[in-house]
Amino acid sequence: MPGRAVERDREISDAGLPLRPDWNADGQRKYPRSKLLLSSADRGWMTLSAELRSHSAGRIVSIEQQNIEVVIALAATDGPVTRIGAGRQEQTRPDPGTVWLVPTGVGPEEIVISKPMPKTLHLFLPIEQFDNLADQYNLGKSLVRSVQYVGGLNDDLIRQVGMSVLNELSEQTAASRMVAEMSSLMLATRLIQNYVDRDLIDRIAGGPVRLEHARMRRVLDYIDQRLEDAIATSRRWPI
Repeated sequence: MPGRAVERDREISDAGLPLRPDWNADGQRKYPRSKLLLSSADRGWMTLSAELRSHSAGRIVSIEQQNIEVVIALAATDGPVTRIGAGRQEQTRPDPGTVWLVPTGVGPEEIVISKPMPKTLHLFLPIEQFDNLADQYNLGKSLVRSVQYVGGLNDDLIRQVGMSVLNELSEQTAASRMVAEMSSLMLATRLIQNYVDRDLIDRIAGGPVRLEHARMRRVLDYIDQRLEDAIATSRRWPI
């Protein structure tokens, strides 16, 4: 029944991935001076951690993080955001929907925010999610280490998934955990499909490696349908 949604969300996920004690630590440690507006910390989500934050202008220096981070700007900002990490520097104007990726293994990262960013969605994906996909589709676990450090992306799929997660943060529904798990799967699949470092994979493997795009497309379509079903269910059964 809908009234049991919160209780169900605290159960162990079907994938058997337990909550780690530091599951929400990346956001808390990386952005200690920003204002936390919404958080999934008390939702019991097993494969996705989400935070809506407001960042003031300033400089952020962080150490290596343990989860892959997807950042989505939700409001327009007048000034650029500069990121330094993974041996590169990039400057991006954060328009609504702009996406940044932060993989594990980047090392120290520096972020300079020139103007306040009132609403920014931070999504953290555990490495285990990528390992599961790698095992299932014989892609090689090196993929999790080859997601690119890149920003200024305009990716409608990532943006739409982010909006679904934000809706659950704003108003929890009976399908909250299902939406979170499907969103995590879709984000991980999208990153593997479009944002892995192919040259690095080739060097590790000692030869060309062809990702099976048709199979990955089918995975995305399947997850997309499950996500749509979960969202439709949540609209019928709000908490």
